[in-house]
Amino acid sequence: GQGGELYSFGGGWYGRLGVNDTNNKNIPTKVDLYGSLNELADRVVCGAFHTAIITASKELAMWGRKECVCEAENVQAPKKFAHMGEKGENAIKILAVACGELHTIVATQEGEE
Repeated sequence: GQGGELYSFGGGWYGRLGVNDTNNKNIPTKVDLYGSLNELADRVVCGAFHTAIITASKELAMWGRKECVCEAENVQAPKKFAHMGEKGENAIKILAVACGELHTIVATQEGEE
């Protein structure tokens, strides 16, 4: 897909809304994907305390509670996932992503590890 914009609202705990703060949002608020990632979203899924997207270039990006996104600190804006190899042209291509309450599962393109 070409990708698109994201808007989030609800409880902002741990930065899970992706709008650079932890405040609750009562109206849809634009997530700055282009400023954070320099590209748009192809698919989005939510866990209880984190959000994951497949970018238009088929990379994984995540934000929210640190334990859910494998970071030392909570992530309050979209960030490419650093633990699946290289980024850019040589990045592992993500086909699907699913989030549980505190975990994430990804399916990669055939032949990639």
